[in-house]
Amino acid sequence: MGKILNRPESLEQKKNKKKYRSKGEKMNERKTLKLSQGIEIKYRLYIPKENIDNNKVIVSIHGLSRNYDSHFNMNLPYAKEKGYILIVPEFEDDDFNSYNTLGVKDNQNRSDIALNEILKDVSKKINQNIKKISLIGYSAGGQFAHRYAMIHPKKINKLFVCASGFYTFLDEDVDYPLGLKSAKYNNIDLKKQIKEFLNLSIFLYVGEKDLSREGNFKKNNFLDENQGRTRVERGQNWYKNITNKRDEFRISKEFKFELIQNSAHSFEKCMENGLGDNIWGKL
Repeated sequence: MGKILNRPESLEQKKNKKKYRSKGEKMNERKTLKLSQGIEIKYRLYIPKENIDNNKVIVSIHGLSRNYDSHFNMNLPYAKEKGYILIVPEFEDDDFNSYNTLGVKDNQNRSDIALNEILKDVSKKINQNIKKISLIGYSAGGQFAHRYAMIHPKKINKLFVCASGFYTFLDEDVDYPLGLKSAKYNNIDLKKQIKEFLNLSIFLYVGEKDLSREGNFKKNNFLDENQGRTRVERGQNWYKNITNKRDEFRISKEFKFELIQNSAHSFEKCMENGLGDNIWGKL
């Protein structure tokens, strides 16, 4: 387990931000897509002007605060610098109340299917088939990200799970979304494809001061006893759970857990305190 240091913004970074803002490009294209589920979803999209590469696609998933602008704007300079397509879906509360658990058990609209259809829509726009993505998720978005990767491991290049409130542990005796029991997707048994998930490159982050149990933090006796009482404890315990399963299968793929210095539960503060540099440095 490591710690991400809080580094001051360099003059070069400030210069780059000014440069990105001054190019006059339409950086925040907001698209509307009619889904097969009979509803519409909006998403924000950045496509590089040239050298478009369907292997360089990153999706950033918001938390319950639904801070779409922050996810788009704070990832945009990195996407432009590295030539990545950037996608930020907007999972509105009215249509995707359970997007963090994919809507699998609550008879809700399926957020994972929505993302797959967004990827098909972007594939049409770039005339290239997007087969894999790197996926960032913060808070409830981190919940979405690791569960999406469990159900769709073949679609993931690298997985970045940040500050989740609770996790799906690889426990076959505990019901989904806290475990694997009864977790099925279109006749695919989640338990049978976990080895593919374990073979992914996974990076787990939590702010070192993310200790509050207030607000949207989900708490009950089972979660507190089995996953931990704070996001830091729950991240540590999920890391141990995944590591133990990897050891069982003798899998040595990259998996890291890092604390973000001087950061509580805020996507914006975490990005300012080194999360963005750390994530994009791994791409």
